[in-house]
Amino acid sequence: MKRLGIILAILALVITAVIAFLLLSRKDVTFTLKGTGYSVVIRTLEGKVVQEISTSQDIQLRSGEYTYSITGKGVEGRSMKFSTSDTNSISVTPKYLSRYIATLAQEERQGILSLLSKTYPTAGTISIQSLTIDASNSWAYGRLTLNSNTSDIYRFVLKRQKDMSWNIAVKPAIIISTDTNDIPKEILYSLY
Repeated sequence: MKRLGIILAILALVITAVIAFLLLSRKDVTFTLKGTGYSVVIRTLEGKVVQEISTSQDIQLRSGEYTYSITGKGVEGRSMKFSTSDTNSISVTPKYLSRYIATLAQEERQGILSLLSKTYPTAGTISIQSLTIDASNSWAYGRLTLNSNTSDIYRFVLKRQKDMSWNIAVKPAIIISTDTNDIPKEILYSLY
């Protein structure tokens, strides 16, 4: 009987140690996904898929090394390695292929023109002179003219929303201030 008690006590200690090890060997990693229209696949170094996400979220992973890859239409495929021991937050910004972005700009042109015309109906006839969508597919920007007056060039910047629609980030203007919201400076600089 005494021997059985000792065996049960040792077994309880081993089970407690295993449970503690499993709980303590897990780490929370926050994935912040910037942009839309893509997903992130997290894999072990052996290639086993751990999880696929398409929105920002916290993921609990066992301690160790992993890779994540970005997948989606027109996304530049790349795989990044990370370790839970030195990483607790990962910011993911996809890079879209330039030919996809050029095609997307053509596809989005009419919708953007319609948005600008509906938002500013008193502006007259709006003509988009140039349109660029950034490599993360989060921003659209360019130049436009009003009423065929090509001497006054207005700059505009739109931001992609979670539902894939566009929102006007700054009212079209001849000069846009560089201290405007969260618009990346390189976008503002490229407008001039």
